[in-house]
Order: sequence, then structure tokens, then C-alpha cells
Amino acid sequence: MLRNWAELDGPARRFLAASAVSFLGDGLRYAALPLLAARQGAGPAEFGVLLGAATLPFLVLGIFGGVLADRVRRRGLLLVCDGLRLAVLTVFVGCLVTGHAGLPLLYAVAFLMGLLESLATSAAFAYLPTLVPGHQLERANATLSTALLLGRQLLGPLAGAGLLGLGESLPFVVDAASFLLSGALLATVAAGLESTPERRKGGGPAAVFADVRVSTRWMRVTPHVLVIACSAGVINLFNSGALAVQPYFAEHVLSGSAYAYGLMMASSALGGVAGAQAAGALATRLSSGRMVVVALAALGTGFGTVALLAHPLAVYAGLALTGVGFAVWGVATTSWRQRLTPHDLMGRADALHRMISWGVNPIGSLLGGLVAAHWGAHGPFLLVAVAPLLLIPLFWNRRADPAPGEPETGERSLAADTTRS
Repeated sequence: MLRNWAELDGPARRFLAASAVSFLGDGLRYAALPLLAARQGAGPAEFGVLLGAATLPFLVLGIFGGVLADRVRRRGLLLVCDGLRLAVLTVFVGCLVTGHAGLPLLYAVAFLMGLLESLATSAAFAYLPTLVPGHQLERANATLSTALLLGRQLLGPLAGAGLLGLGESLPFVVDAASFLLSGALLATVAAGLESTPERRKGGGPAAVFADVRVSTRWMRVTPHVLVIACSAGVINLFNSGALAVQPYFAEHVLSGSAYAYGLMMASSALGGVAGAQAAGALATRLSSGRMVVVALAALGTGFGTVALLAHPLAVYAGLALTGVGFAVWGVATTSWRQRLTPHDLMGRADALHRMISWGVNPIGSLLGGLVAAHWGAHGPFLLVAVAPLLLIPLFWNRRADPAPGEPETGERSLAADTTRS
């Protein structure tokens, strides 16, 4: 992470530092909010509503956030998102302190934070390529991926659970402070580094839906981007099924219940950190397409190890390898998409990608439960092992990088991309 960080310019470093602080605050909340709901007597149905409230904005409203991200300056939009998240958490902390934070308020906070996170994600995807040259995208995305894994999946949740034990409002106070610091760091990035968005006629529903249609048409005629989105959807479909049965797998296969489940999650996250670091180095030796092949092979091998070997050490090693695979996949495909996407379409393109790739998760979770009920706890892991291996031929000979003389991101017009066959 430090090597990748050292090779980036000052504005990119400050943006990544702001993101890292924000990710840490997210991790605090990801752990503390469900634990707080449990203290209030939440059962399986209530936890389902809480998770649904947090993820619904990404699936239903994400594309409209992408439209907004393409109509305004992304740096300004990120600052607004930080400010609004700070405001939401400040009000929530006040309600906690005064004893007025029931489950309905927790649902509302989860929804609002999910909505703002969705908007910030599209803006960040579009903003990063303006801060780094094209050949450094992999290193920048590798640093961002490492910060996300450490903040949201490792350090943040551990700290959030610990702080909640010291006081119900404490993790949310620190989360609010993280957005204050994130905004302060982002404000130091010069505004002039980002070009002014193209002004579009009209601001009503018809104009918004016209912008959405442009993004869908562009994706249809840009094969690389469409293949990446659909492939991510296939992997997520089966991976969400494996994730859904991990607690059951830990208890019935590893005979370790919560302890084994925690080690399974930690193994994946630690593998992801290692994979993000490896991705920065791989980018100097392999094309994006070949990096994707490496990632798919790691996913298939890792999940296959979990499915076929019941020994705990083999399972933890297999999950660590899947973490490597997901990290390399994320860095390679994100950088690839950023290179291919015109600047004025970045927000919508990312939002549309997430709708395709994440929209299958609820179906996959249900499928995982059904497969485990009929084939045993190993079944979902076997399916998610086979899926990435079958996708390798799609990427083996797919050229991912611009040909000599081909303009890089931002130099191509939207018209050229939406009319190319």
C-alpha cells in the first residue's frame, strides 16, 4: 500500500486519504448499527429490513445518483455527501443520547446513509481518473481497495463493536467525525483539476430518463464494459449464496460456530488486502485482461478448496485466496472500465454497472439456502468455484488496453462511444 501510495501525486494522495478515513467510519457503523438493533430486540425479520434499507438505494436509486454525478462537479458532490452524512449522524447521535432512537429510526439512518454512500460511490469512481494519469489507475485503485478492506471489513467493524460496548453513541460520534475529516482532506484538492461538466438541456424527469437511456445504449455498444458487468453479476449471484450459508458452514462443517465464522471472514479480508497490493505490481507486468484471468483462476481455486476440503486450515487458506481473487478482479476491472468510459458518462456507467452486478445478490442468497438444503453446506461453494472458471475464456484474448495512438479516457466524445458498433 505504501509503495503504491508513494508513486501517486499529491492530489490523488489526499483524495485517497479522505476515502480511507470515510471507509473507517463506514466500518464502525456497519458493525455498530446491527448490534444496536440487536440490543433493541431485533429478530431475523428486523435484521432483514435493516440490511434491505441500507442496500436498496444502490439497486433502485443508484442510476439516478449516477445521472447527478455526471451533471455536477464530482469533487463538490463528494463534499456535499460528506456534509449530509455528518448531519444525519449528528441528528442520530442526538436521538440516541435523548433515548429516542427506536428501530424505525435505525431503518431511516441505514437508508439515508446507503443513499448518500451510493451517490458518493458514483462520484468517486468518476473523480479518481481526473487525479491520476491512465498508467497509474491500477495503483490508485489498489490503494483505494486496500483502504476499503481495512476500513470497512477489518479495523472499522472491530473498533465499532468495541466502541459500542463503551457507549451506544460513541461509534456514531466517531463515524460523524470521520466524514468531517474526510471533507476537510478533500477540500484541499484543487477544484481546477476537474473539468466543468457538459451542460444538458432540461432538468425534469424526461431529461433524467434521457440521460439514463444514453448510458444503457453506450453499455450495449461497448462490449468490454458489458462483459465485465455481466460476468460480475454471474460471480456475485453464486458468491452471495456462499456468503448466506457461511454461518451454517462454520457451525456444521467446521464445528466452530461464531469463532470459526469470524476466522472465515477475517481470512477473506486479509486475502483481499494482500490481493490489492499484488494487483498494483501485476499491473506493471500484465494487461487488464490477463489480470482478470488471474483473478478468476484464484476465485475458482479458492472456492474449490473450500468446497472439497473440510479441514479448517484448508478452508481458511481457500477463503484467503478468494480474497486475493476478488481484490485483483476489482482493481483490474475498475481501472479497465475507467479507461473505456467517457468522462461525461462516468457516474451513470458506474451506477449501471453496480445495478447489473449487485442486483442479483438477493436472488443468490435465496439460491444459496436452497442449494445448501438439498446438497449440503458445500454446495454453494462448489457452484461459485465453477462459475469464474467458466468465465476465463471470455477474457483470455480480450484486449483491455488502448492500442498505440488510441486516445485515453476523457479524450473520446460521448457521441463516438454511443455510435460505435
